[in-house]
Amino acid sequence: MAWTLSRAMQVFNLPMAELVYQAQTAHRLNFPANVIQVSTLLSVKTGSCPENCSYCPQSARYKTGLKKEPVMKLDDVIKAAKAAKAAGSTRFCMGAAWRGPTDRNIATISEMVREVKNLGLETCATLGLLKDEKQARTLKEAGMGETNEDRIKMLITLVNLPSPPESIPINKLIRIPGTPLENAEEVDPIDFIRTIALTRIMMPSSYVRLSAGRENMSQEMQTLCFLVGANSIFYGEKLLTASNYAPEKDDILFKKLGYQKQKLEELQTNIHIQAKIAI
Repeated sequence: MAWTLSRAMQVFNLPMAELVYQAQTAHRLNFPANVIQVSTLLSVKTGSCPENCSYCPQSARYKTGLKKEPVMKLDDVIKAAKAAKAAGSTRFCMGAAWRGPTDRNIATISEMVREVKNLGLETCATLGLLKDEKQARTLKEAGMGETNEDRIKMLITLVNLPSPPESIPINKLIRIPGTPLENAEEVDPIDFIRTIALTRIMMPSSYVRLSAGRENMSQEMQTLCFLVGANSIFYGEKLLTASNYAPEKDDILFKKLGYQKQKLEELQTNIHIQAKIAI
């Protein structure tokens, strides 16, 4: 049965016990129940982005006090990737603050991707708008919604792609001072958890990554997110330019819950095309 807005809304609004049951069932049919994929996200070019995304401190249009930094040197990226691997990450993601990369940028990023892959890590990159098929092919060869309905419509778009995304990062808005959304209303925690559950039910074989905003989530809220299908996190003290949940706190929480970090040998190194949902 195809996913429509009506069907997705019906699942989203199920009694919580039934929603959790369906999400857990979908999760266990596709992934180990108590294993979390650990990822690290690095900003390889920071600030001065010409876009005006209302949530982003890297936009040149907002006064957020962010220090601008040029594209990182390859050796520094490799050093960060090695540190991430040593800390238990199996995926290393790179983000660049620009509208879209030039061909020269693509060559630089592709070299970073190749070197990270050579370490045995999964790689992914968030690079803005690619200008043509050539740029996309070069990378391949190298190896915000406002309401629940808006978010569900985004999920419907993803699930109806020819192939659903292999990973789906879901962000909880970080209200950065100086951005238009600094005073935005907090999303209801139960609605956030329902969104995680619906994502798992709709796309049972995709990694669902609990991404930005974990620093302000309680252990209990994160536990519920894992329970309804989140099985990946960004690990490390920094998430691009924002603070992230402390690694030692992740380790403590995993121990409390009896969760294990996914191991490198369980992965097939690849570049994943990611779809992002911001809440």
